[in-house]
Amino acid sequence: MSVSASKPCRRCMTSQEEYKTLFTERLFTLRNMETHLNHVEAVCTPDLQVQARNFGRQFYGVNGSSPLLEINGFDVTKCLVQDIMHLLSEGCLEVETRVFLKWCINNGAFALDDFNEKIFLFDFGHLSKNKPSTILSAHLDNTLRQSASQMACLSYVLPFIIMDLVQDDIEGTEIHHRLMCHNLLLQVSNICFAYEVTDNHAYFLQGLIEMFLRNFTALYPGVIVPKFHFLLHVPKQIIQFGPLRQQWCMRFEAVHAWFKSLARVVRSVKNIPWSLAYRYESLRCVQLNSAPGIQPTCFLYSGDLISEGVNIPFRNLEQPFEDVLIPLLLDVDVNECIVMSTPKVIVHGTQYLHGSVVLLTCNEDDMPVFGKITNIYVHNRVIFFIILPYETVTFSQSLNAYRIRVDVGAQPNAIALKDLIYPHHLSIFHCKGAKYVILLNHTRTEFLEV
Repeated sequence: MSVSASKPCRRCMTSQEEYKTLFTERLFTLRNMETHLNHVEAVCTPDLQVQARNFGRQFYGVNGSSPLLEINGFDVTKCLVQDIMHLLSEGCLEVETRVFLKWCINNGAFALDDFNEKIFLFDFGHLSKNKPSTILSAHLDNTLRQSASQMACLSYVLPFIIMDLVQDDIEGTEIHHRLMCHNLLLQVSNICFAYEVTDNHAYFLQGLIEMFLRNFTALYPGVIVPKFHFLLHVPKQIIQFGPLRQQWCMRFEAVHAWFKSLARVVRSVKNIPWSLAYRYESLRCVQLNSAPGIQPTCFLYSGDLISEGVNIPFRNLEQPFEDVLIPLLLDVDVNECIVMSTPKVIVHGTQYLHGSVVLLTCNEDDMPVFGKITNIYVHNRVIFFIILPYETVTFSQSLNAYRIRVDVGAQPNAIALKDLIYPHHLSIFHCKGAKYVILLNHTRTEFLEV
């Protein structure tokens, strides 16, 4: 019922003392339906004395019987999954980032005003809509007061801001060890936020989480909270239910925010749930409205948004664009083919522009390869990109990002948008005159010397 209870975890029987020192799931006794039903019976027996009932509630961490037990096939010890939005973005990432910043400021690494100024001036790229809010000194003792999206954004760009504030070489220093701990949590978050995850990634994540928790408790004694323990059960949740982002509350919270903003302007409070439901359904009807007798063609997805462009006969395209596009235009007479050159397309909410960076290849044995979109063409509603590959120089452990540079000898190539291996474009960040790319929400990890 509460993380402050004597048994705070719904997946295992850990106590308030054990979760702060044990960082491997196999060291805990996991709950299951058989034992849970025994626990429920032990605290719900009608003739049980009050003292015995209270002891059972405290010892088992069970207060009573849940109505969810009546659902056939629903295992309350497994199916009440962890939500990574609250667990990571508003939990572990917030706590770790806050205590890291507090340590840096208290030890004179930089001033809070300078940090806020860097946030204000930092180029967040496509993450700018989640730009973090100003952090006050009082926030360092309580909470950073950021939304889930802002917190994730701040966590990923934090190494760039710190490396910009700390001019000296920090290799081997105390702040470097704490920065590596932060980057280790970012790699944990990347796998948790990833779109595609395998069982092997889940097993690897187990070791990554244990490594992070051991480093975190060594650097920040007495700071660990129950959400850090809940991370231990995340790999098994991935194996049982798939990618964690398919089970998070982010989209539900977005809809909830819409209702909250509407509730503040609705003057009638006689039956506020009815008012909100009526307005919501009316909006859906307007969006689905079409000509009488014609079924709406767009419901879950309104379609790709393609900016107006210029129609160009295929044979008039510049070289080598024509040569790299020909293999993608199957069963098309290139002598009569006309393509449209457009500056921007929006597909499933992701905007692609000239200059956007995309992931081209990501093999385990090689550095990932990124590329810049130089041209966008559309033919029969199929979107093609002309891409100029970057050279991936190295992986920066301090920044948790890949250093890239323009490959002078690289030749442009073409790819259909539907064939991209990663469904979003990426931002280029700058640090000390070099360009870097952060590979967000991907299972790719690199070795960190923590």
